Amino acid sequence: MSGSVLFLVLDILILFLLAAVIFFTARLSLNLRDFREGKRDMDNLVNDLARNVGMAEAAISGLRNAAREAGRDLQGMINEAKSLAEELEIMSESGNNIAGRLESAAQRRRKTVAEPPEKPSFAIRDPEFEQESGGSFEEEDFLNPEGLSGNDVRSRAERELYEALQSGGRVKGRKKTDAGGVA
Repeated sequence: MSGSVLFLVLDILILFLLAAVIFFTARLSLNLRDFREGKRDMDNLVNDLARNVGMAEAAISGLRNAAREAGRDLQGMINEAKSLAEELEIMSESGNNIAGRLESAAQRRRKTVAEPPEKPSFAIRDPEFEQESGGSFEEEDFLNPEGLSGNDVRSRAERELYEALQSGGRVKGRKKTDAGGVA
């Protein structure tokens, strides 16, 4: 009997070992199934990530293109603003120059009005003369009608006035009216 007890103990031991193997195999099977599901989820996640990376690259490319276009537009606006600023600067300088000339002319006029001339005088400004000769009349160019001579006449307007004074008021085809005006 001692041999049969030994076989029985060995059979029970094998039975326990087989039960342990079955338990660990079932557990391994469950873990493998979870691993396969996790692998599928991981594959889906990797595919989604790759798709999102591709979309992000396309979006970055679009942003770069939009930034280039906006940069070109902005540079064009900057260039236009610079040219307008230069034009405004030129206009401002011109305005300042004109204002200075007007101020000095007003000061000269105030001096002239404050100091009445000793003899009656007048001046005729003829734009054609100024353009032809490049000259301009200043206050010293006032002429006294009594001291005029044919040689003192410099412009067409002066010449016509001189001729009118010499002919007694008649100017080329115009007659003096009774009221004293020119017809």
